[in-house]
Amino acid sequence: MVIPAYNKASTIAPAIESVLRQTVQAVEVIVVDDGSSDETRQRVRRFGDRVRYLRQERSGVSAARNLGIREARGEWVAFLDGDDLWLPRKLERQLEVLSREPSLDAVQCSVHLVNDRLEVVDSRPCASAQDTMLDFLLFRNLPGFGSTLLARKRCLEAMGGFGTDLVILEDWDLACRLARTGSLRSVPEFLVLYRQHPGNRSRVVEIHEEPGFRSLGRLFADPALPAAIRAQEARIWACFYGMLAGGYIQHRQWRRGLSWTWKALRTSPTVCPYFAGMPLRRLRRVFTARQRLSLAGQLMQHAKPCPLCGDGVRVTRPRSAPGASELLRCRGCGLAYWAGSWDADQVKEHYHGYYGDGSIGHDPLTGRRYHALLERVERLRPPGRVLDVGCGAGHFLAVAETRGWEAVGLEVSRSALDALRQVQRERHLAFSIVEGPLAQAGFPERHFDAVTLFEVLEHLDDPMDTLAEVHRLLKDGGLLYLTTPNFDSLSRRLLGRRWRVIAQEHRCLFTTRAIITGLNRLGFRAVSVGTKNIDIPEVLSKWGVRKQHAHPTDRSSSSQRLRRTIEEVEWLRAVKAGVNHALRLLRLGDTLDVLAVKGDVASPESVRGPQPALCESVR
Repeated sequence: MVIPAYNKASTIAPAIESVLRQTVQAVEVIVVDDGSSDETRQRVRRFGDRVRYLRQERSGVSAARNLGIREARGEWVAFLDGDDLWLPRKLERQLEVLSREPSLDAVQCSVHLVNDRLEVVDSRPCASAQDTMLDFLLFRNLPGFGSTLLARKRCLEAMGGFGTDLVILEDWDLACRLARTGSLRSVPEFLVLYRQHPGNRSRVVEIHEEPGFRSLGRLFADPALPAAIRAQEARIWACFYGMLAGGYIQHRQWRRGLSWTWKALRTSPTVCPYFAGMPLRRLRRVFTARQRLSLAGQLMQHAKPCPLCGDGVRVTRPRSAPGASELLRCRGCGLAYWAGSWDADQVKEHYHGYYGDGSIGHDPLTGRRYHALLERVERLRPPGRVLDVGCGAGHFLAVAETRGWEAVGLEVSRSALDALRQVQRERHLAFSIVEGPLAQAGFPERHFDAVTLFEVLEHLDDPMDTLAEVHRLLKDGGLLYLTTPNFDSLSRRLLGRRWRVIAQEHRCLFTTRAIITGLNRLGFRAVSVGTKNIDIPEVLSKWGVRKQHAHPTDRSSSSQRLRRTIEEVEWLRAVKAGVNHALRLLRLGDTLDVLAVKGDVASPESVRGPQPALCESVR
């Protein structure tokens, strides 16, 4: 991955971050500083060993890219200008094309043109059916090669890389040479944000003239040029003149614009549709600008791939003010998750005192529920070794031990561990306790008959890592039981962002579809997926005051009064039970209740499938 940069201190960091956020992880990032005089070097150094920094004397963008090609260690090389941005699945989508057509040497994609506020001002699509040399020579289907290209390293080296004698249009020149071999394809999906600002060289029309004449002159002087291309020489020159004319007219340099227009029409009348369509293209941009406004800004601000399936995202019901972390919704699986991430210090600060107030305790009803759960599990598998991840105060472990299970608890909260040891002493129980996250516990492979996660997955930034580790720890045919909030619940639909579960500590919120997707990808087979419970008093109290600006304590008091009333009136209890039963049937309850078995649906390694290696992993 090569990023040429000259005085890009204000934009280089977002460009690098957009590369590091790619769903393809094995990416070597090389920044080639073309003699910058600003703070580009310091901005790049902040990324540490995740980015290789190279510097050369001011030699131009082509020389910088060529240096990056020579230094790259991988089979494939991608390019990104220092002021542009990639969307998270850019490399993944292109690698999918290369895996389907191994003979290809290069692939490009469509781009959104954006301003400094990342508002989309125009869109440049490309079509896979129009990636021929003639299309590129006619300035078609080439939206932004310098930031969209992914090419085979040996092919670039064999062609001599980018033309260092061209101050601009070097990407167009390389695209034409690649297309001449027939080894270039296009991905129609918009995967790059091409930033336009007053400093863009491409906005200076005059500098396009000499490189264009040089490149086309060299092309038509080649005796090996295909006859089909040579037959279109007049049309190609006319399109080049038309490109210059359009640029001058757009910048209101009417005299030069009309001069090049006349020259283009004299060379080949085939450019008439281009000039006739200029007013219509202008109107289209005006009428569609409002629809595209801030589209790219949303995409990049929330360009955190789905932690469950890696698909794209869209914003849904932001909980906080603009500019703060917002809740996202995956298009692919329906998972809701927060745009930002929690670091280790935030996790420790939040969870180490999680049980300190004694708010989570044990009651006979909870004990009966644990017994009922284990009865379900034991119908599928006899008692063996069970791991409770996020075991809290250990009440499930106590019940499991009394039923003949060898119980092991894992917890990150120190206050919970204190309560856990107290339960052990009071009940004279022998279950094991492990402190810390699951990935660091050091359990051997295929060690457990069952694993439980009660209200755990929603607290994780990357739940797939935890589920993959659970898959590794379970024996073949082992059982996984988990509960987690249901983002498709009636409560969330009625209350929206006021639903108590939508909080920063709940990093991922699942739907039925999302949890099944995640389990299937990792090799689990769902035995049962249902929902349970709804806090009717909370829903009624918050929904009833949705248009009133009541203080939170007032709503809490209202909820408590409703709860007491329901418990005291028999027919209300019956109504509550009926509502909960109906919601369970419709899967609209507040909590997802999932029992799955480690089966032969897939393996964690086979989920993503083979992909061409972009480059070696570099530390």
